[in-house]
Amino acid sequence: MSKTASSVKIKWTRSIIVSLCIILTLALAAGCASSQNAVQPGQPSQSQNAIQGGTSGASKEELKPMKLIFAHGFAPNQTWAKAAVKFKEAVEEKTDGKLTIDLFDSGTLGEQRKLFEDIMTSGTNDITITLEPISNWVPEINLYQLLYLFRDMEHLEKFEEGAVGQELKDLVKEKTGTRVLTYFARNGRQLTTSKKEVNSLEDLKGLVVRVTESKAAIEGWTALGAKPVAMPWGEVFTALQQGVIDAQENPFDHVFERKTYEVTPFGTRTNHVFAPVWLLISEEKYQALPAEWQQVIDEAALEAHNYERGLLEQLTVEVETKLKEQGFTIAETDLEPFRQAARSSYDKFPEMKEWIDKISAIQ
Repeated sequence: MSKTASSVKIKWTRSIIVSLCIILTLALAAGCASSQNAVQPGQPSQSQNAIQGGTSGASKEELKPMKLIFAHGFAPNQTWAKAAVKFKEAVEEKTDGKLTIDLFDSGTLGEQRKLFEDIMTSGTNDITITLEPISNWVPEINLYQLLYLFRDMEHLEKFEEGAVGQELKDLVKEKTGTRVLTYFARNGRQLTTSKKEVNSLEDLKGLVVRVTESKAAIEGWTALGAKPVAMPWGEVFTALQQGVIDAQENPFDHVFERKTYEVTPFGTRTNHVFAPVWLLISEEKYQALPAEWQQVIDEAALEAHNYERGLLEQLTVEVETKLKEQGFTIAETDLEPFRQAARSSYDKFPEMKEWIDKISAIQ
């Protein structure tokens, strides 16, 4: 073999060896990368992480800023108004300020019925707090006015958070296009009187009681033996002073706030009505939100609900202490005779019988 042929053969052999080394090196590198990216036991894959973690940071940056109008009729110092602020803060914090809530309290944009109607029709309001005005479109809402339908706060909570309560909320959505996000509590309605303490059902006979302009309230108090008079709230204080009426009924925190104790120094813990108010949003606006912002709205509503409950519990203790300091008395009595008497008024509302039976069956 010539020196030239031998030299060529050596060079060719070296080329093969170098090529093999490069291929081996690339294969090892690929193997390491594959090992690092492999799904370890108990760990989700990258695709699963994307699903479980929701929208990625890049996607969130792509979400366009949006604004919702939240108007209600309550003063800033009331528990529901404070819960509204909590809701606003939670939504804006969870969306990094991209979903903002413009909040209007104290009836700045109108009274309760108008604000609710604006959600349904004009779209000038998106969120509100209310209950009773909804009965103009959903008569079933009047069931909350039936005396002693709800035994206590716990009974009301089980209804609101259970399947039967959801049926009512679905009916509201169907008829009005509004979604109930959560409920806020109110203390039970109590009786306060100007001349004597009420300690039994007998003491109610002939008592002239101011009630709300509700057929359920009028029929209920009539069944208890009283003489109910529907009267605008603005006339109540003077009517009590002048002896036109003998009593009124409201939660004790309202009695303190409106200074009704000055003309009705006798209270009785009758707990004859337990009713919530609802936090509602336009269903159309809710569905127009990205899915992750819908979740934010739901979470913020729950936070507002829990916050309001804590405020109400604290307020209840404070108010009763302050009322007693003003010489206001609170009588405790056996309520079973009251409940039995009130149930006879339910016959006046045959259209609500199915609801009454379902609610009464909740334990």
